[in-house]
Amino acid sequence: MNFNLTLIGQTIAMIVFVWFCMRFIWPPLMKAIEDRRREIADGIAAMIDGLWLRYALTGKPSHVEEPRALTRAYLWAVIGGEGPLPSRIRLPVPAGHASLAARSGGRE
Repeated sequence: MNFNLTLIGQTIAMIVFVWFCMRFIWPPLMKAIEDRRREIADGIAAMIDGLWLRYALTGKPSHVEEPRALTRAYLWAVIGGEGPLPSRIRLPVPAGHASLAARSGGRE
């Protein structure tokens, strides 16, 4: 078989494949990613608003890193992280937050 004809055939097949993916696979995939991104952003915004309201009504948090640790633990849970939080986002957990302490590996 002619090498040039094979190369042209493979090029045409690749162009058709890329067109098919961009036309039928890419839009639903990007829509799902965008919907998930929006859902996570809304959840984090609601959490930040709730933390702000809690601290506005009750005073400062008991530990400086508490809001950041809660938000990172929420994000880790939402994106599907399994097991303890990675060491790069483990933060001190204030007393009284047993579920967060368990999730972050129990560091205090």
